[in-house]
Amino acid sequence: MNIEYKDFEPADYKREIEHFEKNTSVSTDLIFHFTRSFTGLCGILSNGFIPFSCKEFPIYLKEYYEGRIFSNIIGEPEQKIEDIEIPMVCFCDIPKRARFKHMIQYGSYGIGLKKSWAISNYMSPVHYIPVDSRTHIISNHMMSHLNMLDSMPSGEDAIDLRVNNLFECFIDYVKYTKQYQDPISKRKYYDEREWRYIPNHTFDVNDPNTYLKFDLSDCLVIYVKTAKERRIVTKLLNNKFKVHIDKKLIKLNK
Repeated sequence: MNIEYKDFEPADYKREIEHFEKNTSVSTDLIFHFTRSFTGLCGILSNGFIPFSCKEFPIYLKEYYEGRIFSNIIGEPEQKIEDIEIPMVCFCDIPKRARFKHMIQYGSYGIGLKKSWAISNYMSPVHYIPVDSRTHIISNHMMSHLNMLDSMPSGEDAIDLRVNNLFECFIDYVKYTKQYQDPISKRKYYDEREWRYIPNHTFDVNDPNTYLKFDLSDCLVIYVKTAKERRIVTKLLNNKFKVHIDKKLIKLNK
């Protein structure tokens, strides 16, 4: 029996996976999503998270600077390395005391949710890969060999299917990888402690039923900036979930 990779894609029903974790000095027992606008936060609370395409540097490609040096030596134009676009929602598990730089970058409106909710929805921490590290070299070789196999003449159906499955698996894995550090700006992405939600094939940006949803019981904290915004969020949640909202749930993040 031939089993295609798509048969192992996340199912369309919600899983319930227990996850027990304590806060530490470097991570929290919940994950956060931050946004710059109050309107954006209200949209999340009303409809769920909508994955958007983000440009990411494809870590498995030949190192840019090596290619640039080679191009200069032979007098040829530099090969442009294109970013790849990945639909995703990004979270982090940075402790509050270390979150200041992160909020400057991504915004101070936020929502914190249980990690059990995140893992039940197929989220994963990002795998950070330093340039020229062993994992970087392995990724490059894997991609090179898969490209070579993919370009070979077709043979038996079962073998072709396995090659295609391997190729799709690797591309999906790469979606959860990121450079350890930006080679130009020196920004260290590793400090962001990113978790990613990447939707499956059923996601449709025009269909709210396919957005990433959560229940009130999954939500542990919501950050707003003013008392007025806190009142608006309280009313929004009251209307949506039809229950009394604990005042401790919504905090001012000044």
